[in-house]
Amino acid sequence: MAFGPAWQPVVVVPSSSVVGPRAARVSVAETPAGSARLLLSTSFFSAQAETSLRPILLDKNTPPSGKFTRDQRLLDKAAFQQVFGNGRASRDRNFTVLFCENGLEHARLGLAIAKRRVRRASQRNRLKRLVRESFRLAGNDLPAVDLVIMAGAGAESADNKTIFASLAAHWDRVRRAQSKESVDKH
Repeated sequence: MAFGPAWQPVVVVPSSSVVGPRAARVSVAETPAGSARLLLSTSFFSAQAETSLRPILLDKNTPPSGKFTRDQRLLDKAAFQQVFGNGRASRDRNFTVLFCENGLEHARLGLAIAKRRVRRASQRNRLKRLVRESFRLAGNDLPAVDLVIMAGAGAESADNKTIFASLAAHWDRVRRAQSKESVDKH
């Protein structure tokens, strides 16, 4: 069996209580019916774990998870200006999140991580990666809004867990504000 690229996920499954949990590589194979099947390499699992593994069927039209697609980004100056001009804000020590309705069926993300706030490029890039990942994980639960994320004073020195917690709180505030706004309109 051939494995895919190195970035493919590694799955941890329980094995016997004597050996402990083991990791497995995951690969995707086409089936004759046109759907994809996740395959686990089980060469180093105990017999007990092998019998409990079941392949997961995926719909062929399902986009691969882990993608942050072009239509999920704010791309042009006009979109950023719309959010900066008409957006509402959610603030904490680490981030300021500006948001406004976009008239689409999904949320879009724009990043404005200023060099003045986060001096080192490696830290700016780290924050951008963390924000994109948090947005990707929360994306389907977010209302149809355009979001612009700006770094706050504490973002550079905050650890990843704190960043994710801060962003989760912002996503909740955006959801509440949009649900309150939609109730007021009706």
